[in-house]
Amino acid sequence: MKKNRMIIIASFCAIVLCIVTSTFATLKLVIPTIGQEGDNTCWAATCRMVLHAYGSPQSEQTLRNYATNGQDKGNCLYSYDVTSKCCDGILMQYASISSLSKSSYLPFDGPFSVKSEIDGNRPILVRKTPNLSEHIMLIVGYTVLNEVIVKDPLPKNQGSEIYKNYDLFVEENVTNRWTHTLRLTTPPPNPIPTPEPPVDFVWISD
Repeated sequence: MKKNRMIIIASFCAIVLCIVTSTFATLKLVIPTIGQEGDNTCWAATCRMVLHAYGSPQSEQTLRNYATNGQDKGNCLYSYDVTSKCCDGILMQYASISSLSKSSYLPFDGPFSVKSEIDGNRPILVRKTPNLSEHIMLIVGYTVLNEVIVKDPLPKNQGSEIYKNYDLFVEENVTNRWTHTLRLTTPPPNPIPTPEPPVDFVWISD
């Protein structure tokens, strides 16, 4: 009787745990924060973070030499030109990473969403428009509180990791929106690690 009870309790806990983790999850890809070295090189720092996660680390100067003749200049997230030296072309050049572009934001959940990409072990490159300028960042996770976890190349030479409500990240105001997305379609050669979630054990006795 006691054995049967413990089996029932264990089965119930497993079902509850499955429902909870599938419905209310927090997941973060462990990728080092890399700050931009120039005033206009958020694109280079973001590409460096992706390349590091894919096992092909590069210096900012290397990427500048390739894309902007070594200059501290802005760069595009993607281009429809097969010879692109935007972020999509850089990732293909240095790590053979294929990608798909979208001139909009991704939904938080569902197919081709923030959650599905992170669940698939793929960070997401995004372009935002703070003060009508352009800024490229990397989404590396999401939380149970409907937040996105973002690697920002600013401050310069440091970078930062921010947790931001998804809706506010999509559109903080009319001059700061998530306008473009680059989804990676090539999986990393080795899985990007994720922190192990804490586990609490509760012992139930007669």
